[in-house]
Amino acid sequence: MENNLKLLKAIPIFSGIKDEALRLLASLLKDERVQKDNRIIREGDHSNMMYIIHSGSAEVRKVINREACKYKTLAILEQGDIFGEMGVFGGEYRSADVVAREDTVLWRMDYNDFFKVIEANAADGVKLLRVIITILIERVRALNTELAALYEIGRLVPEIDDIKKLASVVFQQVMNDITPAKMGFIALWNQFNDEFDIYNSSNIGATCSVEKTNPLSERIFENKSPFLIKDIAEHPGFEGRYYSARSFIVSPFVHENEVLGFIFLGSPETKNAFTYNHLILLSAVCGQIAVRLKEIERKTEDAYKKRLADARL
Repeated sequence: MENNLKLLKAIPIFSGIKDEALRLLASLLKDERVQKDNRIIREGDHSNMMYIIHSGSAEVRKVINREACKYKTLAILEQGDIFGEMGVFGGEYRSADVVAREDTVLWRMDYNDFFKVIEANAADGVKLLRVIITILIERVRALNTELAALYEIGRLVPEIDDIKKLASVVFQQVMNDITPAKMGFIALWNQFNDEFDIYNSSNIGATCSVEKTNPLSERIFENKSPFLIKDIAEHPGFEGRYYSARSFIVSPFVHENEVLGFIFLGSPETKNAFTYNHLILLSAVCGQIAVRLKEIERKTEDAYKKRLADARL
């Protein structure tokens, strides 16, 4: 229990709470080990306990179509993060799936045990409830930011048929919305040159393309999913490049498993500049734009085919 107490005290959200309350909280925590890709919580299940991530990480997913394995990522949770806390305020059923992203160790606590802590010391109980409320507020704030960004993108891009203009509008929007970004670029795949052409950029070295053999391109084609680099020192393959930044986020434009391009946003001097909320926001924007990019591509191809047909008449 003493070890649990030390670990709890090291979590920033529990700072300011007296040892007596944390000691009681630590005594009620139960270990649960979950292997990578296993579900911890299933949307719709009865809600009766909350969790703290002791080690590892988890992904919060909103189910779109379970049979087709379609879902939207709502959050990425890491060591010290709490989830399942909404049930404390009367939520009877889980509102999303939570899946382990790697082998993960959890601390779980029954809601009834949580209220025992609150009842044991009213002053510290209020602080614990304040922790839960703060978490909920931060998640609502992140969701509002994402919705506002998607609304603005949705308002601006439907009438844009020029890819260069579309790239410029989207890049400027994400640079404005994701404030830790001090540099970056947007690149689209050129199937004729077998590389990504850079359409718009800010504060990067003079270049106009990203080769298919570049580590950035290789990772994008291999995983076709967004990723976050917290500290480039831990990923030497990306160092010394014209786009090198101390930390950065990348999200591809993917349509029906086809990579159409990507957005790179970086912070040159600051490690851990970006959070998973930033990555989720960027990913949501790229998902929306991928559809529009494909529409423009098809319109361009149809127009070209029509011109060829007219020329043969």
